[in-house]
Amino acid sequence: MAEFQYERRLVAFIDILGWSVACGDPNKLNTVAKIATNLRTLPIAYSEDFKNKLTMTPGAAPSVDHQHTELTTFSDCLAISTSTDVDCTLFFKFLTIVCRDLLTQGFLTRGGVTVGHLCHVENMIFGPALIEAVKLEREAIYPRLLCSHLLVQHLGDLNQPKPNAIIKDQLGRDVINLLAFVSGSNPAQWADLESSIDRNSTELKNLKEWKHLEKWRFMRGVLQTMILSLH
Repeated sequence: MAEFQYERRLVAFIDILGWSVACGDPNKLNTVAKIATNLRTLPIAYSEDFKNKLTMTPGAAPSVDHQHTELTTFSDCLAISTSTDVDCTLFFKFLTIVCRDLLTQGFLTRGGVTVGHLCHVENMIFGPALIEAVKLEREAIYPRLLCSHLLVQHLGDLNQPKPNAIIKDQLGRDVINLLAFVSGSNPAQWADLESSIDRNSTELKNLKEWKHLEKWRFMRGVLQTMILSLH
C-alpha cells in the first residue's frame, strides 16, 4: 500500500444550495441534468490520466498550476485544492467561474476556503484543511465563499493572486470575489448574474418562500459589493 503524506495546500469546499428542492421539481429536470453532467465531467480535466496525456502531447505546454491542482465532486458538493508552491491564480479563477455559472442557472453556492495540511489525490481527499473548509461552509449560512484568516494571511505574505480576489462582504467577512477576474469596463459581464438574482427573487417572493428569498437578497448585496470592487 502506498504511503501518503500531508501537503500544505489551498482548498475550497463548495455546496450548491437548493439542489434537493430542484431535483424534486419536474420543471427543472433539464437544468439539474445539465449541471449534474458538468459536475461529473469537471474532475476529468484534473485527472492523473489527463495530466499525463498533456505532458506527452507534442506541442502542449502543461501548466505547473494545473498539474498541482486536484478536483473532487460528490453529490451537490465539490472540493478543489492546489499546492501552496505554485501560483494560485488558476485556483481562484476556477472558484469564480464555477460559482458564476451556477448563479446564472439559478443556483446559489456556499463554501469555505482555507489553507493547511491536506491529502488530495483525485477522488481521495482528507485532512485538517478540508475539515476547516467544511466548517467555514456551515458557518457561512448565506451564499458566499468564506475565507479563513490563515488564507488571508497566506495570500498577504505571497501577494497573490489579484488584490481584489478576496473582499469584505456586507457583514464584514472575507469572501471570494466572484468578479475578481472580470473586466470592470464591461457591465455585460455581470448582467446575467443580476438578471438571475432578480428572476429568482421575484419567483420566491410570489411563492412567499421568505427563507430562500433572504438568501437571494443577500446575494444581491454581495454582488453589488463585488461590482464596486471593480472600480
